[in-house]
Amino acid sequence: MQIKEVSKMGEEPKMEGHLFPRIGWNWVDHKRAFAFSNCVITERDIDSRSGSGVEGMNLHVSAEFSESGNDRQKTLELLNILNVHPREMLPLFLCHVAALLNLDLARFKKAPALTLWLGGQSGSGKTSLARALGTILNTGDEDYDSITAAYAKSADVVDLLSKYHGLVFILDDVKGESAGRKERRRQNVDICVRTTEGQRIVETFRKEQRGLLNRKLDVGCIITGELSDNPVSTAARMVYVEVENFVNEQDASEALGKLQKNPEILNDVVAGIIRFLCSHLEDESYLTELVARKEQFWQNGKRFFFGSNQSRLANTLSSLELSLSVTVDFMQSCGVGDSFDLRRWQKEMEGVCEDLMRQTFRRLTKEDQLLVDSFREVWGDLKIQRARRIYELYGEEAIMPQLFVVQSQMDGIFIPDLSWILDRKDESPKGALVLRWDRLQEKLTRKMVELSRRYKYREEHSLVVDPGRLRRAGLIHWEKRPDGSHNNVLPYPVAVTDMCSGGEEMDEQTCVCLNLQAAIFEDVRSEFSFDAERDSVMFLDEIADREYRKIQALSADMGTIARAVRKIKMMTEVKG
Repeated sequence: MQIKEVSKMGEEPKMEGHLFPRIGWNWVDHKRAFAFSNCVITERDIDSRSGSGVEGMNLHVSAEFSESGNDRQKTLELLNILNVHPREMLPLFLCHVAALLNLDLARFKKAPALTLWLGGQSGSGKTSLARALGTILNTGDEDYDSITAAYAKSADVVDLLSKYHGLVFILDDVKGESAGRKERRRQNVDICVRTTEGQRIVETFRKEQRGLLNRKLDVGCIITGELSDNPVSTAARMVYVEVENFVNEQDASEALGKLQKNPEILNDVVAGIIRFLCSHLEDESYLTELVARKEQFWQNGKRFFFGSNQSRLANTLSSLELSLSVTVDFMQSCGVGDSFDLRRWQKEMEGVCEDLMRQTFRRLTKEDQLLVDSFREVWGDLKIQRARRIYELYGEEAIMPQLFVVQSQMDGIFIPDLSWILDRKDESPKGALVLRWDRLQEKLTRKMVELSRRYKYREEHSLVVDPGRLRRAGLIHWEKRPDGSHNNVLPYPVAVTDMCSGGEEMDEQTCVCLNLQAAIFEDVRSEFSFDAERDSVMFLDEIADREYRKIQALSADMGTIARAVRKIKMMTEVKG
């Protein structure tokens, strides 16, 4: 084969018979093309007379690839396989689509960079699944494997990563062995995750690799094996896929066998998506739409998570959903929607993506996620009393203390500004939301039992609800005692019904005070700040964040709350 070497991207030679400088996206005659070692895909077809000068990264498609209707037929075949076990199989396919989008969306800082972690016991089928669905490459060399061992030299891992443009890199068999291999494994995992997230080489290990540092990439990554002891911040950048006993389930084994015997099913579909993107990514309006989709998915995804990793987890979920939406665009273009309800399938698969990220979140936060999920669902059922217009009838010098007593039918009370109770009118407003512990504990316990069944929690988790657990989850205020222990509760005046007389009397009940600064209470802050009585001096100031439109409440600390409660009790005793 006579081929002409292309030294610069953007030169204008004829398409046929060209040697491209790298694997992945290239341009000729101002046209987009995707190069493998043995062929090049364009918007029109596949050209086996051209290729990349990088060896060992071949793509083999079926003989029918160029025929009309092949995209539709192969896509339907792949759908039938993915739908057998979508939780385990779909994310691997979406990783290919995300890798193809990385280069273009990185211009807008929206690259859907995906890293998957296939976890599960030894022999569950993690490596088999990664080989069948995680790569479309054929090295053409039986002695060379396109999957890299997790304990390989880190310098070799960097060399390989630098070649994977628009493709998925696989780091396999992450398990505990010798101390040296464990450290190398940990380092290689960290390199892969940071490289994929940043879409650039972040670390080098040889002098000759210095030129690779900060080189831009467009790569996806799959890691298999036991979940290691890498930092939580590293794990938060991944999608955790629990493989369990996948290979030993008959329907899963049969689906996997089809892919292993007919790799061209996956190869043809991914090649078809490449051909689709060759034209669509050159359309600025389509690219702008993808950027807007990514942003919307990210905004919507934040409601599923809390804490310091909220944004990272929502970003990963948005990458899954964006890749899914582009897959649906491709399916529509090749006629799959004519015989298949794509919108319904997309909705179901979005649910799968959400479940995967919830599972990832639970792996990071363990039992706290069950607690926080339960709190989110319980919150709407809590009856919160609001102390409105304290000065409406009596002026600034008088206070109706009864408005601060939690009534018997209520679960808690919102006090918008403690500084007025403490005669500190010059201070910034400090709000408090106090809940009766007996009511909250009862509702949370019931909901945790319900959710543990609904979510089918497999990891160890506790259904015991105590104030210490809420403190560790960052949901309530607390005070550290001189002996180092924690005070998580406080007595608060509550009106209780007298069983003999039927009347009400005041009693002190154990209560907790919510930490209004916690991310989970963003909606709560907004709800109470935008109350109908917002013009009253008793309500919180608004601090608008133009990017996220958040309302930030300046929450009081435990000491301030305790002093305010003592003052309320004194007022109640005098004027009650």
